[in-house]
Amino acid sequence: TTKKATNKTTKKARSKHWRLSPMQRERRARREALRDAKKQRVPGVQGLSKDDVDAFEREALAEEKKKSKALLKVRKKAKQQLQKQQQEEQQQHDDQADDQDASLEATVRSEAKAGNAEAQYMLGMMYVSGTPSMDMDHDLARKWLGRAADQGMAEAQYLFGNLLLRMADDGDAVHPPTEVLE
Repeated sequence: TTKKATNKTTKKARSKHWRLSPMQRERRARREALRDAKKQRVPGVQGLSKDDVDAFEREALAEEKKKSKALLKVRKKAKQQLQKQQQEEQQQHDDQADDQDASLEATVRSEAKAGNAEAQYMLGMMYVSGTPSMDMDHDLARKWLGRAADQGMAEAQYLFGNLLLRMADDGDAVHPPTEVLE
């Protein structure tokens, strides 16, 4: 059975071998001879001189170098494409976030104008800290926090008082909004 198995494997090897072009068969034979020579540590093998072995090694190194350069180019191109795709996705995300911020601001502003204390508090906080679509404006923050505080919202009362104190410490003239006084 071992003889039959060996015959089958050699037949497969021969059939694969004959599918190769003559140049590929020659290269394969050289590689195999070189491999055998290195195993046996023989300086020359069956018609291969030391110069042939050195030429083959140089050829193999040159091929490997070409492959590695091509692989580096492919990797570099793939990396650039990935970075470009990530930048485009980030830009889309930023655009969507800006649109959402503007939409949120418009909704909060309309609710605040309608008298909703929580919306007035949120709008005041947006003016205190600033947002991508809104600049910090302590006067408008004072106005909206004052309106929410006037409706009895504890957080707004606390922040309104702190804002008035901070503005007084900074030397700004502190005038409560006229809506709060009325």
